[in-house]
Amino acid sequence: DVEDSLELLSSQFTNPTVRRYAVARLQQADDEDLLMYLLQLVQALKYENFDDIKSGLEPTKKETQGSVSESMAASGVTGPEIESSQIITSPLPLISSPLPTSKTKE
Repeated sequence: DVEDSLELLSSQFTNPTVRRYAVARLQQADDEDLLMYLLQLVQALKYENFDDIKSGLEPTKKETQGSVSESMAASGVTGPEIESSQIITSPLPLISSPLPTSKTKE
């Protein structure tokens, strides 16, 4: 519900994955419900990291799966409630062509 999502957007929850989950829940809320909490939603913006927003919400290198799990556990959010599409992972490194194998003469 909207109140729970607002709590996840408070200063207590700084993990970007938890905050994205809260936003996803707010996107499912009715417009009438959101209007009732508009002031609180605007106030929640002061806790947003606008550098992350500008960079496309890519996770920082120091963000690890452990810190995500800890933040989710502290917020009472369990894994099955978050869809895998909502969790952003670091991109895979580019794979170059395989190295030529050295052939030994027999």
